[in-house]
Amino acid sequence: MNDHIGWRTISKVHFFSGSPEDMEGLAAKARAGAPTASLVAGPCYQGSKEVEGNMALDAGLNALIDILAGLNPAAVPWNAANAYIGVGDDGGAALASQTQLEAERNGTNFQYVGMDGSFPVRTVSLDGHPSVKYRATFLSGVACFGWVEWCVANGNGAGKVLLNRKAEPIGTKPAFDIWIFETELVFG
Repeated sequence: MNDHIGWRTISKVHFFSGSPEDMEGLAAKARAGAPTASLVAGPCYQGSKEVEGNMALDAGLNALIDILAGLNPAAVPWNAANAYIGVGDDGGAALASQTQLEAERNGTNFQYVGMDGSFPVRTVSLDGHPSVKYRATFLSGVACFGWVEWCVANGNGAGKVLLNRKAEPIGTKPAFDIWIFETELVFG
């Protein structure tokens, strides 16, 4: 008999475009943590793209073990106060040894955005496995470049630890649009 725990990742980026007034109201609701279902039911919703999979990073797994076992009381959790979703424009392959987005390492376009209200949240995946969902709203004028990589980090500056990284084209964010990025880590 083997015991095995792993995670799989299901991410979705929701695209919104509309009048400045509509977008301002949408932004306020999203940042306050309104349910995604209510946001996509509005007139600004333009569709979504789903991305599966990611690479768990060594530094993130080590920090996760430190937090779980209490080995490092200074370890920063990926909680509401510290979790960020980062996106970048460098699609270099994901490697377990990476410690930052490739765009950040190479000095090109990247952006980290903190959690929407009430996120992260413990969830149950569609197939019944325990999971955690992170969600960040990239407002008008934020991260307006081609998104080809993403991560979940426990900060947005020096000393942050990336939990994971995925390199896959998502699209180029228009300047006046809002994109909401949610990613669910499903355990089991």
